[in-house]
Amino acid sequence: GKNYKEEHGKINNSVPTKEMEKIEWPHELSNGTFKEIVRKGIEAGLIEEHFNGLIWKGTKELLAYFAERVSNLLELSTKIDAKGNQTISWKPFERLFNVDKLKEAKQNKMRLYPQFKPNKHEEIDQLLKEMPTHP
Repeated sequence: GKNYKEEHGKINNSVPTKEMEKIEWPHELSNGTFKEIVRKGIEAGLIEEHFNGLIWKGTKELLAYFAERVSNLLELSTKIDAKGNQTISWKPFERLFNVDKLKEAKQNKMRLYPQFKPNKHEEIDQLLKEMPTHP
């Protein structure tokens, strides 16, 4: 089969940092809007650039919240769950930040709380506030 690069072409990169150019962006997250979000996340100290990807500086719960918000913002998933909510596209975020079980992190929190508002979620809300809703 074709490799990722051939299939998706050169990933265009609007972010002028050396490290970010080396990142293999999941194709769902290779758009300018998401890269802008990441840039802001780095400035806010939530994300750290690394030569082989991005490192999330906060808790896994917070990353799950970030993934949920961004997935909805960029409409990464069109599937609707049993309760009629838009489902979240967890995989691209897990790949990019090299973590697993983000969905479980959210579900564990939801066992204890009616709403998924992990510690410091305001920082994510702030980060996404000025973002256009379409890539």
